[in-house]
Amino acid sequence: MITYWREIAIAAALALAGLQTVRLAGEEAEHFKTKTAHAVQLQRLAERAKSVADAIAAADESQRRAFNTIDLQRTQEKDRALSDNDARRARDIAGAGGLRIPATCRPASSPGVPAPAAPSGVAAPAAEIPAAFRQELWDLRAALIVEREQLLGLQAYVRELTGMVGGDVPQ
Repeated sequence: MITYWREIAIAAALALAGLQTVRLAGEEAEHFKTKTAHAVQLQRLAERAKSVADAIAAADESQRRAFNTIDLQRTQEKDRALSDNDARRARDIAGAGGLRIPATCRPASSPGVPAPAAPSGVAAPAAEIPAAFRQELWDLRAALIVEREQLLGLQAYVRELTGMVGGDVPQ
């Protein structure tokens, strides 16, 4: 037979166990609420991160298209200018319109001959450039064409990157 005090001790232990269970259930419910709130916050952050990533991807694509347009334009202009340079070179080699330098001949002053009071000069036909230097001049002109188009392309890239319009300088 179970004694009275033993029964009370068992009932008290069961009551404490029940209270503990209720307390743990309350803590679990609070923990569940916190986890749910965190999950909602994480979902919102994920949606925001996706919208930002989409905006960045769209901006990158737009910038890539702009750079391709700039590159195509500068390449076409360079090819046109080089083609023109090659045609002029071919005419020069054929002898039909070579490189000439406009010149004016002035009399050299020599000792005992007074300098003229007014400038005088005899217009001379354009001076012919020696054949040895012509090829180098055409090559230099072609290199200048390439470098000019590269610089114009780089300037356009910088304007595109910085959002400058025309030749505006950002404030």
